Amino acid sequence: MRAFLEIARCRPELVAGATLIYDAEALFAKRDILERQLAGDPLEQVMAEAMLAEEASLARRAQLVLSVSPQECAEFQRLGVGQVELLGHTLEPTPGPLPFAQRRDFLFVGRLSEERSPNVDGLAWFSQEILPVIRRTLGPEVVLKVAGKIGASTLSKLKCPSLTLLGQVRDLAPVYDTARVFIAPTRYAAGIPLKVYEAAAHGVPSVVTPILAEQLGWCDEKELLVGRDSESFAAQCSRLYRDEMLWTRLRENALARVREDCDPVRFRRTIGRIIDATLSS
Repeated sequence: MRAFLEIARCRPELVAGATLIYDAEALFAKRDILERQLAGDPLEQVMAEAMLAEEASLARRAQLVLSVSPQECAEFQRLGVGQVELLGHTLEPTPGPLPFAQRRDFLFVGRLSEERSPNVDGLAWFSQEILPVIRRTLGPEVVLKVAGKIGASTLSKLKCPSLTLLGQVRDLAPVYDTARVFIAPTRYAAGIPLKVYEAAAHGVPSVVTPILAEQLGWCDEKELLVGRDSESFAAQCSRLYRDEMLWTRLRENALARVREDCDPVRFRRTIGRIIDATLSS
């Protein structure tokens, strides 16, 4: 957005008469603020607010801002961005046919190329502090399968016999179809966790951190389970892995939320309304 605005300043004729719609998704400064806090180097409140205000100032240059969750929309508005519309994602539920008893593995899906990324941090935390506890509870045969492009050197240092790195997988459907529990141990992020939506759409219930449950607007014990620290995350994983009734209930509730939150018809209507409003303004 900063680059675009600089071009528009130098070449105003390129945008003359145009309506500018900024697909912001989220305030990504929030991710940086949380990362500093997690690393033990928290920003002073004044500095954190200044980072958010700087990012919001870019959005204010647009006539309309699109964001992915009610929480993010509210934050943009708090920071003085006037016209904000909610526009999430579309997903069609395609739950795999295998029942609970024929599924075995834990599953993590995400890009793992950048060293300083929420995915790499979360997987390292889970592998070092949570997976060993799960192995003691469920047995050494338990497996965590990890799908995603790998490049971060941190991952080569993870020494856990239960960890299977699949790398980049062209078709994830067979991987989802055999997984019993999806994990999302993300400790800092912005926007919404699309990976949890995708797991739910494939019929795999999740254990997540509080920040992801808040971003989704989903409830602990209803659509997913929440692990608030390494101890409770491990306990929730073991519980979901063992309890078929809990697994089935969370699976069905999460599928219902995917149908509601990611409805393609509602998405198209929102896009149509935005375009109509833009053309008539």
